[in-house]
Amino acid sequence: MTTNKVAAAAGFSIGTLYQYFPSKEVLVQAMSHRGTELVLHSLDLHLSELELRADVQSLDARVLLGKAMRIVLRGFTPGKGLSQSMIRLCWKLEQPDETASAVRQVSDRLAIHFDRINHPCLKVPNAAQMFVLTRSIIGTLRSASLEKSPLLSSPALEEVLIDLAWAMLAPKT
Repeated sequence: MTTNKVAAAAGFSIGTLYQYFPSKEVLVQAMSHRGTELVLHSLDLHLSELELRADVQSLDARVLLGKAMRIVLRGFTPGKGLSQSMIRLCWKLEQPDETASAVRQVSDRLAIHFDRINHPCLKVPNAAQMFVLTRSIIGTLRSASLEKSPLLSSPALEEVLIDLAWAMLAPKT
């Protein structure tokens, strides 16, 4: 990714781009922040829709979990106009404090999600469980991106990560 290509794709001159983003790193940081905002917005929207459903308690718990997890997975993998190389660049230029903040926000939203839904077939995770779950998922996606793994964005990887969440959040029988 070059700033010239970004400017051309956005329909701006390179000078205009540099007015708003003095370096490629600042541009990537802004895109990363926007990506986090989109994930949080999608989670909030999903939660709001579920809270309005009178039948939420009778819905398939694994399907509910899968939907929430897919929102997170798609937010940190290619899609929504961001290419694999763009996301890889975001990971390469990541600021650890900013990444930790983004993951904490996602973790908090998911915890709220499970608490408010209070589905009989999903445990409300405690802080340690949410920490381990979100860091496991985001860490896996980060590694897959940086390693250019063919598993990234594959249904197989998505299913394994949902299985991980299910193993942690489904009540023990």
